[in-house]
Parts: sequence; C-alpha cells; structure tokens
Amino acid sequence: MNKMMEELAVRKEQAKKEVMLQCVLAEDDAYPSKEAMTTYLKYLGYEKDAIEHAVKTLDDKPEDNPGKDIWIKTQRLRLINNQIDDPKISERIDALFKIGMNLSERLAYHPEKKDKVRRLRNYYLPTLVTNLKRYEEVEEYNSDSKNHLEIRLSVLEMLDTCKNAFQTIYDSLYEDDIIETDVDKEVMKKLLVMDGLLKE
Repeated sequence: MNKMMEELAVRKEQAKKEVMLQCVLAEDDAYPSKEAMTTYLKYLGYEKDAIEHAVKTLDDKPEDNPGKDIWIKTQRLRLINNQIDDPKISERIDALFKIGMNLSERLAYHPEKKDKVRRLRNYYLPTLVTNLKRYEEVEEYNSDSKNHLEIRLSVLEMLDTCKNAFQTIYDSLYEDDIIETDVDKEVMKKLLVMDGLLKE
C-alpha cells in the first residue's frame, strides 16, 4: 500500500511539473529561467553534464542566441504534441521537432548564421504553435464537428509544408561550408601542382 502511495505521489509531482513547464514554455514572449530549464531537462531525463551544457547560455537574450530561441520554441511543439491524439498529426509534429532540434544545435555553434533563420524564429514557428493549439482545442472539445475535419486537413497541409521548408532552411546553414570546402580544395590542388606533387 505504501509503495502504491509513493508511486502515486511521484506521478502527481511529474504531472505538476508538466503543467508548470507548459506554462513556462507555452507563452511566445516568455523565456524560462535557468532554474526552470534545469527542472525541465531533469524531467526529460537529461544527465547532469548535459543539463549544465544546455543551460550555460540561458542568460543570453534570445535575439543574441538563435540556437536557444529555436530550442525553446521547438520544445513548445513537443508539449503541444503531448496533448494531441491524432497519430498522423502527431507523427508530423515529431518530424518537425527533430528538424527544429537539429537547427538549434547547428545555430548554437554558428550564431553568425542567425539571419538565415529570422523568419523561422519570428513567424513560422510561432504561427505553427498557434495553429496547433487551435487544433488541439477543437480536437478536445469539438471532435465530431465539420470544423474539426476542416481544421485537421489545414493543419496536416501546414505541417507537410513546414517540414519541407524547415529542412530547406537547415540545409541552407551548410551552404557556406560547401563553398569554403570547394575553395580550399581548389587552392590545395594549385599548391600541390606548384610544389610538383600533382600533375596538371
């Protein structure tokens, strides 16, 4: 009996944290404190070293840290997805979540590329979150209506469009690397020819 009560208490505490985290992360103009983010990462099962690494830049302003900004906005997708029952929509949100996390990681190391993701941060992600919240509400309270079907089709189309767009944005973050690698390759070939190590 005691063990059952303990397990119930743990589940209640986890539920309370989830509600708190949704409040922290769900507002478009709200950015969590270092303490709230640490709690969130613990909730997700991150190890201590990973948590320290993840929160070390949280004192930065989001506009100065595009990786952090996209990470937080992408987490909102995950939180909304927890409330959505439709498997097709949920699967598409998962795919977007993965791309968002890849974008976040890339930008964490290359903040100078922030101009390439300005519209993603300021419009695409917030608009997507708004529409998913709208769908989640209709799914919960009005699932048998014609409106539900219409919104569902619109959301599915939006998610498919966003997946392709987000992937294109992610790929664009590597364009400079490809150009620089090609330039380095050509310079190296010329030097090898000059040094007599390669025939023209």
